[in-house]
Amino acid sequence: MVAPAPIPVAQSVARSSPQALITPVINRIINRIYVGNLSPNVTEAEIRLLFSKFGFIKELSMTRDPNLNTHKGWCFVEFDAPEAAAAAIRGTNGVELGDRPLKSNHTHGFSDDIWHHFQAKLPNRLYMASVHPLVTEEEMRELFEGMGKLTQFSICPDLTTFRHKGYGFAEYETKEDALKAIKYLDGLMIGGERLLVTPTLVGGPFPEGMAALSRFPRPRGGVPPLPSGGRPVIPKIDIEDPSPVLVLKNMVTADQVDEYLQEDVEEECRRHGNVKQVVVHVNPELKQRGGESDVRVFVEFELVEERQSCERVMNGRFFSGNQVTAGEYSLKKFESKRYDE
Repeated sequence: MVAPAPIPVAQSVARSSPQALITPVINRIINRIYVGNLSPNVTEAEIRLLFSKFGFIKELSMTRDPNLNTHKGWCFVEFDAPEAAAAAIRGTNGVELGDRPLKSNHTHGFSDDIWHHFQAKLPNRLYMASVHPLVTEEEMRELFEGMGKLTQFSICPDLTTFRHKGYGFAEYETKEDALKAIKYLDGLMIGGERLLVTPTLVGGPFPEGMAALSRFPRPRGGVPPLPSGGRPVIPKIDIEDPSPVLVLKNMVTADQVDEYLQEDVEEECRRHGNVKQVVVHVNPELKQRGGESDVRVFVEFELVEERQSCERVMNGRFFSGNQVTAGEYSLKKFESKRYDE
């Protein structure tokens, strides 16, 4: 029996611009990441299990030391989509695996200039990863439809298990609805899994979803059993008005917090409006989520427009050698001191 052809579930060279010359080297650079600071006891299977939630792994290469009969403390993970690579970096950098925090990043040769080889990214299209294995494509579609009108939606199917692979795409009618989905769904906890929702990085054909499985016969030996545990409950999303609260991530680490930090932040942010209060929140568990340090700084402005003005200036800015991520934070969560959500 001839094995079925793979379902086109992700972006590769086919998503490139016809005018651009996309070499295998360029394609590999955007899809491949470096993972360092690995504990000697961490196995390839453990790494594959952790990183596969962000996208399909084409190759995992781990160099071993023949004298010590162990790996050298680092590996490379290559995905089949640049969004998966970016999501993996964000979701694993700083996360502990086998008693050490991982160091995940792009490989040498990567730069933002590389994107000019590809079609412009689609502002209405999003990539999702770390979808709970027991949540269906239809349930996820309903969740995303709560943010606005969808034009396309798919979660990538797995021919081996006849279930989804834990990642997919959503495309909205408007850019505003796509931004709303990122705001409310990125980081949402579903059955113990933290959903990742990000903009796509390059354009191209929209991948097929679970309906594509109807064209293929089920494996002769049956499909693997479902993961243990009950079906997760999809949280109800409380859509709020725009918030005057700004959250600053990666500004400092816990050991950099001093008595002047709050005053320095307030002085800087007052250039954009009336600051009601500044809160410095330290929680070591924040690092386990990946993509941020163990400190969040919250700034409550008088007006939403003031927060927006400050956000535009602070996002991506460097502070004490750290690149800051600035964004809107729920006023309800801030007022109830729910600083970790």
